[in-house]
Amino acid sequence: MLTAKEQQEEQLRELQRRYQAIEAEHHATAESTQRTLQSNHYSLLQLRAENHYLLQHLKELKTQTILSNAQHLERKVSSKAAAAVQQQQIVLMQQQVVQQQVQQQQQRIQQQQQQQLMQQLMNQLMEQQQLMQYVNEEVSRLRTQLDKQKNKNAMLRQRLEQLQDKLKELELQSAKPCTEDSPEIRSMRIIEGRLDQALIELNEANAVRATYEQIASRLKTERIGLHKHLEAIEANLKAELHRLTKALDEDRQKRGAEVREKQTVIRQWMREAAAIQEAAARSAGAAGGLGAAGGAAAAAAAAESPRGGEEAAKCEAAARLLKAASGRSDPNEVVEAFLAQSQTYEQLLALARKLEERRFASVCSGVVRGDLPAEAAEAQAAAAKQQLQQEQQKHQRTQQLLSELHAGVGFLTRKLSAAQQEIPKEEQAAAAEAAAEAAAEAEAATTEETPQTQENDEQQQQQQHEQSEAEAEEEKANDEAAAAAAAAAGEKAADHSDEAAAAAADDPAATAADDPAAEAAAAAEDSEAATNDDTQTASSSAEAVDP
Repeated sequence: MLTAKEQQEEQLRELQRRYQAIEAEHHATAESTQRTLQSNHYSLLQLRAENHYLLQHLKELKTQTILSNAQHLERKVSSKAAAAVQQQQIVLMQQQVVQQQVQQQQQRIQQQQQQQLMQQLMNQLMEQQQLMQYVNEEVSRLRTQLDKQKNKNAMLRQRLEQLQDKLKELELQSAKPCTEDSPEIRSMRIIEGRLDQALIELNEANAVRATYEQIASRLKTERIGLHKHLEAIEANLKAELHRLTKALDEDRQKRGAEVREKQTVIRQWMREAAAIQEAAARSAGAAGGLGAAGGAAAAAAAAESPRGGEEAAKCEAAARLLKAASGRSDPNEVVEAFLAQSQTYEQLLALARKLEERRFASVCSGVVRGDLPAEAAEAQAAAAKQQLQQEQQKHQRTQQLLSELHAGVGFLTRKLSAAQQEIPKEEQAAAAEAAAEAAAEAEAATTEETPQTQENDEQQQQQQHEQSEAEAEEEKANDEAAAAAAAAAGEKAADHSDEAAAAAADDPAATAADDPAAEAAAAAEDSEAATNDDTQTASSSAEAVDP
């Protein structure tokens, strides 16, 4: 590439060439103009001479007279001579003009040569000036380079002197270092250890990075089938919920059958206890009417059978506890109270299950529609699993309470059967009649309750087919009723517990003597408390979900 200086020189040469071309064109134009002027001047001179000749000839014609032939010939000859003279003068004048033009042309040629020579001299001078300027610039550049090199050489010499001095100092201070204990080797080892540790950390970081990249790629691939995976999870959860619901229904049916069996046993036992009490009252009245002999015989019979009296006392204590727990004195009313509590508990469980199914259905529908994000859906699924585990734990506790109650009732039945064997036949017959009457009444009550339960089932099925607003209103009403029932049950339980405590204070000996009956009553109270807790839980959950 051309430098700036060369570009300037090239531009200057181009301008000089243009100037020379313009100058040559100017000279050519001037020469053509001069030639045109000369030709015009020649024509003008010729025209003037002809005009002068014609004017003279005209004057002569005006002034001439009739001449003779001789005069006429002379004049004609003289006119011809004058014309020849004029022609000669014109030729001379033309020659002079030509000479002048030649001289002017020579002068112009000389001027052009002089101008060309001056132009060449000017060009040579400018080239010499440019060359001198370039030489001066090159000299200045070389001088600056020389100065820089001198400065650099001086600095290098100074550095060399410093290094030589340092080398001398090191040579003076040099000593053979110990290969093991020198600080340089220790520092090198420390640096090597750090380097190894850094390499290990780098490898670990690369491994972790590769792991995370694999995880990210796997998540990207799994993101495609996330919707199907959620649908599969939803289907599995629905199947699991259906299975658990079915198992719960079967367990409830079994428990209902067991409860009904236990209720029949309790009714029979309470009828027998009432028959025993009536028999004891009749025997006490008969003993008061017989006299001292009869009293002695009764005392002897009581002394002979002390075990029967203890069993009767235990039965009476158990009956008092059951009456105190239920808040009723009639055995049929006690049984109806227990049945009503179990029905209320089952209704509340059904409402809670329906509420949970609706909640789960709303959550699943939201996930399928894409309203909820994946994280929220997983969180709700985890909450549903946790709630399912809690319900399973509650169910296990309820089963445990029922098993304990079953054990207590079995123990009572065994005790009552042992007591029945020791009761006289007449009392057994009276107790059997009373038991038959109570059984008939219980069957009538159950037959009355059965259509009621069927009607309740039909109403529930109809309620499921109603609109959402009607269902919400019914749920609110059921929740309020459940809360009221739970509150009433709590108040009754508190009153019954107070009465039981008062009864225990009145008859501590009977309470202490009847340990199995007390255990059965405690189990019944625990089951009632669990029922109340479940009722409150269902009502609170219904209130929380109710819009």
